[in-house]
Amino acid sequence: MQNQRTVDLGVRTVTYTLTHKAVKRLNLRVKPGGEILLSVPHRLSAAAADRFLISKADWLLRTLEKLEHVPEREGPPIPWQDGRTVLLLGKSFRLTVSKGTPAVWTEEDRLHVSLPCPEDEPQVRRALAAFWDRRCRAVFSESLERQLPPLLALGAERPALTLRTMTSRWGSCSWARGRITLNRLLLAAPMETVDYVVLHELCHLLRHDHSPAFYALVEQWMPDWRRRRAALKALRGAECP
Repeated sequence: MQNQRTVDLGVRTVTYTLTHKAVKRLNLRVKPGGEILLSVPHRLSAAAADRFLISKADWLLRTLEKLEHVPEREGPPIPWQDGRTVLLLGKSFRLTVSKGTPAVWTEEDRLHVSLPCPEDEPQVRRALAAFWDRRCRAVFSESLERQLPPLLALGAERPALTLRTMTSRWGSCSWARGRITLNRLLLAAPMETVDYVVLHELCHLLRHDHSPAFYALVEQWMPDWRRRRAALKALRGAECP
């Protein structure tokens, strides 16, 4: 028997699917996209299932952060060639590849790539990847520097910035090493969404969990963080070179 249940985890309310079945132990899972599934023995009450979920709030919130907005793509990758659409800071650009001196630049709604061999798709991708990394570092660094001062005042140390293409999260904070890693795909998001992910990771310099105190810190400087986080769902299926 299955039914939908809703519980308050303090910083957010979540809905999960409760399934009573012939099992001996409780089994809690979170699927990519953020669907929460809990299987319990027949004898366990729904109220007890709710209490169990609440007891796992810290793990559940961490896992949701990783999985509910995970970039997903269906079908084979689209070649990086003339005519494809590229999402950059929330705006769609049409990729235009032409023969000429090596260069990559944006102009209105076009992302131009000029190469001696424009038909060489791996070469196009490499040129775009170099351009993408430069933009990532410029945009992410600007967001970090703009939002960092109040956290420095609270005792945070200035972190180093690393770029990676990640499949399970938008960013991570290695607070012990003083390093923040951001997903290269984040450059596809609108600037206000980039700012949310950057601030989220910066706040981990002071709070190393996803407790109510952590989210209170985020909300102190970004009251609309929930709306900005929800916008990450729009990036499902997006790609970066």
